Amino acid sequence: MGTGFIWSQCTSPSTRNNQSFDTAITSEDIQAHIDFLASDSLQGREAGTAYEAIAADYIIQAFESYGLTPKGDDNTFLQAFSINTARLNNPHASDDAEGERRTAQNVVAWLEGSSGGDEFIIIGAHYDHLGYGEFGSLYRGDTPRIHNGADDNASGTTGLLELAHYFSNQPPKDNLLFLAFSGEEMGLLGSAHFVEEPTVDLSNAKAMINMDMIGRLTNDKLLIFGVGTTPKWPELAEAINTDSLDLDLVDDGTGASDHTSFYYKNIPVLHYFTDTHSDYHRPSDDAEYIEEEGQALVVSHVARMIDALGDLSKVD
Repeated sequence: MGTGFIWSQCTSPSTRNNQSFDTAITSEDIQAHIDFLASDSLQGREAGTAYEAIAADYIIQAFESYGLTPKGDDNTFLQAFSINTARLNNPHASDDAEGERRTAQNVVAWLEGSSGGDEFIIIGAHYDHLGYGEFGSLYRGDTPRIHNGADDNASGTTGLLELAHYFSNQPPKDNLLFLAFSGEEMGLLGSAHFVEEPTVDLSNAKAMINMDMIGRLTNDKLLIFGVGTTPKWPELAEAINTDSLDLDLVDDGTGASDHTSFYYKNIPVLHYFTDTHSDYHRPSDDAEYIEEEGQALVVSHVARMIDALGDLSKVD
């Protein structure tokens, strides 16, 4: 790839919905966010449904309370895109094929960095899941069941919220663009739309960090994909590993998550991932199985990576 980095050498709690959240990255906050996002009341957060909208509103309320700026359509936090379910049933169908039409929403927010520069880091996670499993479920039971998607990806969405809150209290050098994608479970639809219709100038994007399924840390093993997309990633990942996690660094910058959309726009990417498990894409992916303390370690590693990137400069 032609994109890389060089060295340039260049807490009080808040409340929302009667829930107290600390600016530090804590297992208690992680549990509270996931308990809501992965609750039965959200019925699996399927893209283009009223339950996706409830989750989006929760994310927006958090961003607003942290003082983030909207960067979606028309000076809002939302970026709309369309879904044609005919293409989900038949990937070879054209976009004008007859099927249910839905409107889904990405959530987009901005946090100004301390350096005053134009470059920014994209922090992303998808917040949609499978609803009752009509599209993409591995469940083979006869009775439809809610797929709450606690690890996939209430965990990554929670990481997004924790980082937004943390950095709102102590801004990094770089500007931060926070992106909560919808439509990931239907084929990376939200991130694909964003890179084709960006609400910011992507030529100033220094890197994209994606969190997808970060809630099941086992034996301290953390997978980080995309370290081959710029030469400095492996060195940085190890240098900031102050919690002595067992890092499994994988070069590949593509995969079945939203960082792939940015990789194909020549933006260096990372995908944080605590590995798959037997509850993946099944109704049993529930909040009770999340390792909150382990997830706090993962999100803290991401936070240190963001701070470390402030000492790097993008090479065009």
